[in-house]
This record gives sequence, structure tokens and C-alpha cells, in this order.
Amino acid sequence: MKYPKNIYVASVDPMHFSHLNTKKLAEKELGEKVYLVICQNELKNNSTFSLEERRRMAMGYLGDEEIYLAKGYAEIRKFFFYAKRVIRGFRDDSDFDYIKRLAKFYDVGNMEDKLCLISVPERLKNISSSKIKKLVRGGKPRRLKNIVALM
Repeated sequence: MKYPKNIYVASVDPMHFSHLNTKKLAEKELGEKVYLVICQNELKNNSTFSLEERRRMAMGYLGDEEIYLAKGYAEIRKFFFYAKRVIRGFRDDSDFDYIKRLAKFYDVGNMEDKLCLISVPERLKNISSSKIKKLVRGGKPRRLKNIVALM
């Protein structure tokens, strides 16, 4: 397999507009294509959707664009290892802690050299996959509708 040089690795469980925004801003800043790598990340518990379901959701945002799937430690590590740049959305300092955990867990010693942080705009900081899942599971579709309207 040929691994892309600019990757945006995310669980996208589910995909939302803030993911798309981060990817598009990174492409604009780099002047190069950034590829989405949907992963089954061992640092996160209880995925709601399978990798293939997440790919189909992402296609709703990205159309026919190539989307990669990475399941398990070895495959995710290969994407990090072969990447020239690793894109991450940045909301606050807790994101730095998460990135450090990712680098340590996947044994990517040069993650800081590869990292391209994209600041999440204020209007999108309230949108997260975790929040969307909580609203759906909690039976609060009106609040979910308000978040989707922000997108």
C-alpha cells in the first residue's frame, strides 16, 4: 500500500462539519491535498459506527475523494510513520495532551516534527463526535438540530 504524505487521522465517529473544516483549512494552508484516515483508535472506547459506516458518512462530506481506513495498532502506526504531515484540529490545551498520548501510544517519536495544528474556529468548537453521540443517545434531537444548524 502507498501511504499518503499529508494525513488527517480521526475516528470521525460520526463525521461532522468541524472535521471537514479542519481538513479544508489544512489543504489551504499547505497548498496540498490532505487525506482523511478513519481509524479504529484504541485510545477511544466504544465506537458507535463501524469503519465502513464511518467511511460512508465521510463520503457524504467528501464525495468520491479517497478515504483510508486504519484498524488496529500496526496499521495506524504505519500511517503515522510514513506521513510527512499529520493534521490535527486544535481547540484548547487538552488537545496537546491528546496528541502527546497518541505519539507515545503509537511510538511516533517525531510526531511534533510532522504535526500541523489547525485552529478550530470559535463557532465550531462546540461540535464534537462525543457531544453528537451523547445527544442522540440521550434522546435530545432538538439540541442536536441546533448543533447541526451551526454547521
